[in-house]
Amino acid sequence: MTASNINSSRIKHTNATRYKIAQKIRSWRLKRGYTLKDLADKTGINYHTLRRYEQGICGIPDEELQAIADALSVSFSDLLPRQKVLKENRCCDKTQWMSNFIEKTRGRKAIYALTKSIRAEEESAIKAARIRMAKNMLKLEFDADIIYRATGLSVDEYENKEEKSSRLCGQKIMEGRKKSGSLTK
Repeated sequence: MTASNINSSRIKHTNATRYKIAQKIRSWRLKRGYTLKDLADKTGINYHTLRRYEQGICGIPDEELQAIADALSVSFSDLLPRQKVLKENRCCDKTQWMSNFIEKTRGRKAIYALTKSIRAEEESAIKAARIRMAKNMLKLEFDADIIYRATGLSVDEYENKEEKSSRLCGQKIMEGRKKSGSLTK
């Protein structure tokens, strides 16, 4: 994956998140029976700016998102998109912790922390995929150097100790055969 693909992926992710926030604002506004003008009056945010926020055209600063949440009588976290959780048992604890964190900081640090968390999860998923690829290459008996060039992982990063010791044992047997001349080409 090239740097431009990664940046493109981040931009799409940012736009998708921005759009989800915009949809939540619109949904809550309509549930409350407010027009855009009503919401603009309650928040003190310019009508046209608020419309761009609701269309997902531009990002919303934390302070203005909090003002919108207050005007709609919802919590800051109600306007944020739900994260897909890969492990069911982590769901409640992580969601509850994030919700409490957002409430305590009133959102000032929430966006930064959410972004950092998402990046860490993405990097972890990418590394896991590289490890799976390296293990598959190892099963197909590719040389460690080729696996390193393809994945950027060292042997220690993708082999567990049992696999590593059996591989080393196999390599020593092959070297012994080469030295004794019992291995023909």
